[in-house]
Amino acid sequence: MSDQPAPPAPAGEAAEPPAAPAPGGDRHPTADQDSPWKEALDRWLDAFALLLFPALHAVLADGDPAWRPSVHARERAGCRLRFEFPVAKLLDWDTPEARDALESSRSPAAVVVLAQLDALRTRRRPRARQAAKWALYRGLFGRGLSREAILELFRVLDWLLALPPSLERELAARITRFEEEVRMPYVTSVERIGREKGLEEGLEEGVLRGRHETLRLIVSTRWGAPSSSLDERLRAAVAGPDFAAVASQATSAPSLEAFAAWLSARDCTPG
Repeated sequence: MSDQPAPPAPAGEAAEPPAAPAPGGDRHPTADQDSPWKEALDRWLDAFALLLFPALHAVLADGDPAWRPSVHARERAGCRLRFEFPVAKLLDWDTPEARDALESSRSPAAVVVLAQLDALRTRRRPRARQAAKWALYRGLFGRGLSREAILELFRVLDWLLALPPSLERELAARITRFEEEVRMPYVTSVERIGREKGLEEGLEEGVLRGRHETLRLIVSTRWGAPSSSLDERLRAAVAGPDFAAVASQATSAPSLEAFAAWLSARDCTPG
């Protein structure tokens, strides 16, 4: 799943399929395929072993049905190491019969496999991906999973089935309504949207604080530390659309009294 091109494979061995170029203007978020799979395998390794490879296999989660490498070889200084391995190709599970088995399974590994298949199927089709993500999320509640398992699985789904922000918000609103029926808190995309909103609010608060400190510095440098009443007026002034005019007056006013008078006139001006 690396973006780096793979070196040519030795003769008779499969090479990694080249990545298809994204069409111009595609604003769909790039899905992080490695991280969710690492987390899922770490959390549910036994479940994946039972589902995909009762004997040891390599899992291939790519979208090229023809790419099925089974040999890894390295050669150096006349020495050659050759490792042969069986593979479990997730695309082999993308049939009606296999999907039915995955959807009826109580294994968390089945959910992750379904999410990967949906990620491949809905690539560059965000509306279809939103619908697939919603269906998988609702399906979690019929698998007899614990609350903790549902939340952990949806974290993985959120990675594999990343959506543009507007569709993420639509889905979050839909899930919030659904949660009112099943009484299960949803804490992945909704939580992230909340964090983003909080970040925006924090940035805005930081800008206002910086403006206030700038005005205080100008006033203090020219006339000494402002009184508490003047400082409150400076704090109120930074939130207005005419901050540049306030800063200009603080810099150019001939006296503190003249600046205070200008502030009073500004405060009394309608609009």
